[in-house]
Amino acid sequence: MSTDRISPSASMLELVRALGSARSVDVGKTRLPQSATQRNGPVAARDLKVLRQRLKLLVASVDPDDQQATAKIRRPLLQEIILWEFGSDFRQDPEFGPMLDGIEQAFMADPGAQERFSRLIRHLRK
Repeated sequence: MSTDRISPSASMLELVRALGSARSVDVGKTRLPQSATQRNGPVAARDLKVLRQRLKLLVASVDPDDQQATAKIRRPLLQEIILWEFGSDFRQDPEFGPMLDGIEQAFMADPGAQERFSRLIRHLRK
């Protein structure tokens, strides 16, 4: 497994922020974090479109106002983002599960994260 796509988790957080803040921007024109653009080159915008489509499928039936439903979809959504960011082979890495656990713990420790996550779901469902 090549690790040239793996970068600090901060870049993934930038990606999540980019997905959330790109509400009114056309998918093809979405600005990616600079680290993602540098790492992935010119195909990054197309890849973001694919990721967005996958995330839309995941949240299609999720009520963003139902905290139990959003909590249930959080890990699969984070998993999809991580695999997009680091490559599907990363699922086999022994750090994959612990990384997801750490991200979820950080998410739960942030008092505003739930509302931002609900906004992301609303945006993806449009």
